[in-house]
Amino acid sequence: SPTDAIASVWPALITFSAYFVTVFWFMFVVRYTGDDEWVPSVVERALAGIAGVYTLLFILNPGQLIHPASGVGRYGLLRLPYPEPGPGLLVNTTFTYLVLLTTFVLLGRFLLRSRNLYRKQAAIIFGTTLVVTLSTVLYLTGFSPDPQLVLTPVFFIVQAVGIGAALYRYDFLDVAPMAANTLLEEISDPVFVLNT
Repeated sequence: SPTDAIASVWPALITFSAYFVTVFWFMFVVRYTGDDEWVPSVVERALAGIAGVYTLLFILNPGQLIHPASGVGRYGLLRLPYPEPGPGLLVNTTFTYLVLLTTFVLLGRFLLRSRNLYRKQAAIIFGTTLVVTLSTVLYLTGFSPDPQLVLTPVFFIVQAVGIGAALYRYDFLDVAPMAANTLLEEISDPVFVLNT
């Protein structure tokens, strides 16, 4: 950002994006792994509501609950904002990591029970997401190269490229393994399938 004032607006936008990305990531994993049958849609709506409420709390910051202080770090020509974490931020971060842990469990289970083609795809998705999560954990625990430098957005790019490559390289959009299952579950008439 060219000025400190503009840089100070970014934390709210980053927070809004980060927590809704977590919700969308959860929705993607639930559908990708086929677990949407047992995860009710109210869970997704509740996660979206929590993300919205937290973003509002982050912006308003009542009683310094979310971030007691914030500043702008300078790296050459770059100005990057950094909020100092308060108790509300730590609670929400813990909750977010529980959601991410749930997606890792779902992806890991899918990875272990899927066929070769989908196993490679699921492994790439699992691995790139693990890198992003670890980069955030390193920042939050103080093991970042610079205590004010958050590398997670850079790793989000790596994750996006990895997931995009996994989905397109392994023909995710061309091969629909769940179509046959859905067809057989929904059809009410008996069917004979012949392999000629």
